[in-house]
Amino acid sequence: MTYNPTAPKNQQVIALVDCDRTTYTMLSICNLQNRKIIEFKSAADMISNSEKLQLNIVTIVSQGDIMGPMGIPLVESLNKKKFQKTPFFLVTNNLDMNICKLALRAGITDIFKIPITIPKLETRINFMIDNWSDLNITSKGGKKKSYAVPFATRLFDILVATFCTLIFLPFFLIICILIKISSKGPAIYSSLKVGADYKIFKQYKFRITTVNNSTSPVDYESPDARMTGIGKFLKSTKIDEFPQLFNVLKGNMSIVGNSPLPLYEAEKLTTDKYILRFMAPAGITGSWQVEKRFNKGRISEESRWILDSNYAQNQSFMIDMQLFLRTFPALFKKGSIHKIE
Repeated sequence: MTYNPTAPKNQQVIALVDCDRTTYTMLSICNLQNRKIIEFKSAADMISNSEKLQLNIVTIVSQGDIMGPMGIPLVESLNKKKFQKTPFFLVTNNLDMNICKLALRAGITDIFKIPITIPKLETRINFMIDNWSDLNITSKGGKKKSYAVPFATRLFDILVATFCTLIFLPFFLIICILIKISSKGPAIYSSLKVGADYKIFKQYKFRITTVNNSTSPVDYESPDARMTGIGKFLKSTKIDEFPQLFNVLKGNMSIVGNSPLPLYEAEKLTTDKYILRFMAPAGITGSWQVEKRFNKGRISEESRWILDSNYAQNQSFMIDMQLFLRTFPALFKKGSIHKIE
C-alpha cells in the first residue's frame, strides 16, 4: 500500500498509529460509515500531517502494550496537543485488569485485546465517534452535568405507582404471608443499587431465596439452588419486582428507565463510554425487557451498553410510553434475561 496521509476536506479520519497489517485489514473490513483510515508511522508523523494537511481526525487507534510507547505514554503526550478530546483506542496482546484501570484513568478510551472480532471493533468505534460529544457532557465549570427526571415523567411515575400500589396492596399482603410461611426471614429485602447520576439507593424486592442468600447479587446465569417454591413463582412471573413501586414513589426509580446496577458492576462503568447510561432514570422496565434482539433471553455486555446508552441519549416521554406499553406483551414471553460475555 502506498503511504498517502491525505483526505478530502472535512472528511472524518481514523488515524492508525504504528498498527500492524492485521489490525489495518480488520478495520478496512469494518463498516466505519465512510470514514477514511490513514496509517501513520508514528505519533509525530500523525501530528505533523494533521496540522499540515488539516486532517479531521475523529479517532486514534494505536497498537502495543498498555505501559509501552504506544499506550499510556502516547495518550499522555497527545493530551498535551490538540487531541485531548479525541477518542483513543489501544489494541494489545496483553490485558491486565489493574493496568487496564490505570490506562482508562490516563485517558485511553477503550482497549481491544487480540484476537478482536470485527462486530465488536465496528460497534465500539462507530458508537464512540457518533456519541463522543454526549459522552463528554460537561458544564462550564468542567463538572459532569447532573440528571433530573423530567416533570412529565415524574408525574406519570407517581400516578402509575400510586394506582398500582392501591390496587395490588391486598395481593402484596398475601404474598408477604406466603413468603413468611415458606421460610424464615423478611418478606421484602433491599439491596444497594446505582441509579441515575450514580446515586446509590436501596432497591426493594420480594425475597425469593432463603434468608442466608437473600442479599446476594442477582445471579444472571442460572436459578439459585436455594430459591424457595414461592420464590420460583415470583421470579418467573416478575412479581418479585413489584415492591420497586415504593422506590418509584420515593423518587429513586421511574416506571421506565435503565435497569439499576449492583455496586460491584456500576463501579466498573465510570469511564466516559459508560457515563451516558447513568444520565437517564433507573427504571422497573426498559429496553432490556422489550427488545426483540435477545437470543432466548440472553444479552451480551455490548448489547446492554448500547441499549442503555441509546435510551439515555434519546429518552423522551413518548419513548417511555412506547416502552411501557411494550412491556406487557414481554411479560408473557418465556425465559428471563441472562447476561453473557
